[in-house]
Amino acid sequence: MKRTAGNRAARRPKPVQRIDLNERHLKLRWVLLVVVLLIGGTALIYGLTHSLTAEAGWRVIDSDGSAGLTCAGDFVFQYQLGASGASAAAELKELTSLYTEAAATAYRLFDAKDEYQGVVNLATINRHPGEPLEVGETLYRALSECLADGARYLYLGPLYQDDWALAHSADDREAAEYDPGRNEAVRAYRAEAAAWIGDGDEITLSLLPDRRVQLDISEGYLAFAEDAGITEFIDFGWMKNAFIADYLAERIGSRGFMHGTISSYDGFIRNFDTGEYAVNLYDRQNSRPYQVGVLRYDAPSSLVTLRAFPVDSAHEQWFYTWADGAVRTPHLDPADGKPKDAWRYVTVLSDKLGCGALLMKLMPVYIADRADEADLLNLAQDGTALAWPGGEGLEVSAVGDISLTVQ
Repeated sequence: MKRTAGNRAARRPKPVQRIDLNERHLKLRWVLLVVVLLIGGTALIYGLTHSLTAEAGWRVIDSDGSAGLTCAGDFVFQYQLGASGASAAAELKELTSLYTEAAATAYRLFDAKDEYQGVVNLATINRHPGEPLEVGETLYRALSECLADGARYLYLGPLYQDDWALAHSADDREAAEYDPGRNEAVRAYRAEAAAWIGDGDEITLSLLPDRRVQLDISEGYLAFAEDAGITEFIDFGWMKNAFIADYLAERIGSRGFMHGTISSYDGFIRNFDTGEYAVNLYDRQNSRPYQVGVLRYDAPSSLVTLRAFPVDSAHEQWFYTWADGAVRTPHLDPADGKPKDAWRYVTVLSDKLGCGALLMKLMPVYIADRADEADLLNLAQDGTALAWPGGEGLEVSAVGDISLTVQ
């Protein structure tokens, strides 16, 4: 898509000016140089020392940037340093290294566009249809959960690409090039693409023994894809962070760190311990989100929230809000490729399922043509809690041992 180039002259380098150096006061200059180096060295030592020291208590753990591209920017990792009795500084150092490496690994595994040496990821599968490929345990389990009960959300990769472009449109004029609700040609294309996506005879990912997978695509779909410029046949799209949250929590927990929480900007949370946690609940009125309550719970749990509107700028990555206040969401139904939000919001919490498995149970009820409260309540099993907008306002339901309150 063409963009305005701007004033090219403004980017030209300024004319070179000749400056004669004054060679007087050389001794003074050397003294000043030594002072500057001492100050810089002291600041560097202080920074390193400060980064390796920590007081006990809650702290946000950041990626240190040593592993290149990571998914850490999508998450907030908070940990109660020293809660296990270990040194807070030692825990901080180990957690930073572990989180950085895990976030980089997750980024590569779930990348549907780019391949990486030594990694079999979604992009590898997309580029090798018809070939059995051995994948790691993390990706194999995520694919298994996403395909459970015959679900076909994973095959919406081509439409998720368009949704991402729509969400990052600069203005309504550009957005109209991607939104099927406001562009008839786009609507026709997406209907045709959805017909290929929804047909198991045209595209299917088989889960084979020994963690092998095979993507099979018909010649007809491949021809359509070539004409349409489709390269990402399977992709978790906006669902990705639910499965990554599970991976990050399990990697960290496997090293004995059990006093923290991982939360993504788009509503996926994993808690490690039995401490009390709280999450804000939001509704929307007159095109504005507002807080309707605080959900408090006290069990190691997974929490998934789906909303028909963005809450803040970070959450907007998969949403586009038109100038008239209408919101375009990425919650697509594989049956027809259309966005559907049967509820303004639903929060589901479980102490038995991970975020990925919990999301897959919620999606057929949330991404539906109509809101059915009976279907929603059928999700409530032992160790599950729900929060949703009922007829009288915020409704909650908890089943099992979870202690849940709303304020």
